[in-house]
Amino acid sequence: MTLLLSALYALVLVCLGEAILRLVRAPGAGGRLSRGAMSLAVGAGALPILLFWVSLLGLRPTRPVTLGCVAVVGLFGLFREDRRLVRPTHERFDAFVLLCALPALGFVAFVSIGVPLYEWDALAIWGLKAKVVYFEPVRQAAYFHDASKIYSHPDYPLGLPFLTAGLYGLLGGVDEIWGKAMLPCLFFAFVFVLYQGLRECVDRRVALVLACATAYLPTVIRWAGAGTADAVLTLYIAGSLYYWMRWFRRPESSEWLLAAFFSAFGLFTKTEGLATALAIGLAAALAAPRGRRRVAIYYGGVVALISTPWVLFQQTLPPSFEQYASHLTAQDILAHLDRVGPIVSAFAMESIRFSQWGGFWMLPVIGLVIGFGALRTSAARFLWIAWALHLSAYFTAYLVTPHPLEGLLNATLSRLCLHLVPAGALLAAVHFNDFLARLPNRNES
Repeated sequence: MTLLLSALYALVLVCLGEAILRLVRAPGAGGRLSRGAMSLAVGAGALPILLFWVSLLGLRPTRPVTLGCVAVVGLFGLFREDRRLVRPTHERFDAFVLLCALPALGFVAFVSIGVPLYEWDALAIWGLKAKVVYFEPVRQAAYFHDASKIYSHPDYPLGLPFLTAGLYGLLGGVDEIWGKAMLPCLFFAFVFVLYQGLRECVDRRVALVLACATAYLPTVIRWAGAGTADAVLTLYIAGSLYYWMRWFRRPESSEWLLAAFFSAFGLFTKTEGLATALAIGLAAALAAPRGRRRVAIYYGGVVALISTPWVLFQQTLPPSFEQYASHLTAQDILAHLDRVGPIVSAFAMESIRFSQWGGFWMLPVIGLVIGFGALRTSAARFLWIAWALHLSAYFTAYLVTPHPLEGLLNATLSRLCLHLVPAGALLAAVHFNDFLARLPNRNES
């Protein structure tokens, strides 16, 4: 029964995501598996926000509340006829993508629901918050104002906890093992969302190779089933970049709206989601065709609108001991310039850790060398700017952190680099496509 209810919850997320995609008139892309994965990703990002809003009203994420949130959105979207929805294409190739990713998916599933929570952050931060928001509405929960719980960062975003609490609601109680049942589903969504993003740049076969090379990275697999929020944030980053890539191919389209949705999902998932949203928005503004740069303002407005309830609630919480924003002063930056060397060295050593990344971080570099001409395109410039701004934000955070630098680097660097993976894969694809396009007698697929 637990397995069936977990499967039902995944189906609920797909239905919610499909309703939202229909509401915003998102055109279809790829086969049914690709569309289902995108719907799952959208639903997994939207439902926690909806549950948080109703929690602010005093309602717990029980089974009626969870299904009610989905039903309200579904009434507007699922039965809406949209002529822009195109007939699914490349069904067989989508199945081949799934077949290639199946071993990695099986391992993530085993780590997720085959073993208890083993990561400290998964247990003490995300797992604890899931129980809190399941048992009490956020406005009534004493946890958020309890100084003794500071170790669990009460001010961290609640996306993953509410996603887990929604599953608890369908199960009828807390089950820490099955609370991670959505993690393999989100890994499945990540593979297909990334694959669709790569398809915006290269043909199906090259996109398949790059998607599988990314999915099988040891760091990706490790964190996908660990119960922390980093892999979930990576999925939302991939979704935002994917829809911006679609917009750069068709600037008159409204894909920027879905990119904003995914950035808002990321902001509600991890604190780093704010840096990601800012980096992507600024990159879009700088790389957009002249006369269409105001779309970045619309993007920022949608992200702000969706995120405002969370930001306002967060301001009512006692300040944490981190408070990175308060350290972003010229005085603090100048006082820690001696950290520049160790930080650069740490990033460089991380990028060549073959046991964790293989040769992944060499792919964008090799692509840039052999496909330099891609820099003439707005999409390539957007990706490089977004990637550079994202990396710079993390670099600055390490520069001004109040924590001991060495310990923080050891504990967090691989997870932060995970957030940079979607841009790295897309950059490789953009430049490889430029190289392949210049080969003689190349057969287009």
